[in-house]
Amino acid sequence: MSPSRQTGSPPLPPDPIYRTVFENTGTAMCVIEEDDIISLCNEEFARLAGLPREEIEGRKGWSEFVAPADLPRMLRYREARLSQSPAAPRHYEFRLVDRHGKTRNIWLTVTRIPETKRTLASLIDITERKRKEEALRLAEADYRAIFEAANDAIFVHDPKTGQILDVNPKMT
Repeated sequence: MSPSRQTGSPPLPPDPIYRTVFENTGTAMCVIEEDDIISLCNEEFARLAGLPREEIEGRKGWSEFVAPADLPRMLRYREARLSQSPAAPRHYEFRLVDRHGKTRNIWLTVTRIPETKRTLASLIDITERKRKEEALRLAEADYRAIFEAANDAIFVHDPKTGQILDVNPKMT
């Protein structure tokens, strides 16, 4: 945390084990203060944000990195989390917007840090996975359209059991 910021929460433990895990976990991580400012982030978070850590820690609010369409939902979740409501989900997707305006799909795991009003957030970039899922969905739709429109009778069967799994309209 920036030495110039006083939050009223106890300082984070200086334990080198915790610091090593935080810095090397392989996922983007940040600590968010009660006033919504990111007080601590690792290099992976800085990479996702497109900013050096020095321009994030103690200076940027988490909401600056959220796509406008996702912000109202995330603000509701944040309010529920700070009030310790069980309605606050621990895991969900949102779209992160970096300093260049590039949008990334993110899987977020978030929790309150015990005995503080701080929040620990872990972010995994799932953009590539989402792109591949969409490509697969489109390929399956193309296959289904060809299968259904074919002028020939087509069936799909399990080669081990011989069970017929699917038939097109010409087969019926």
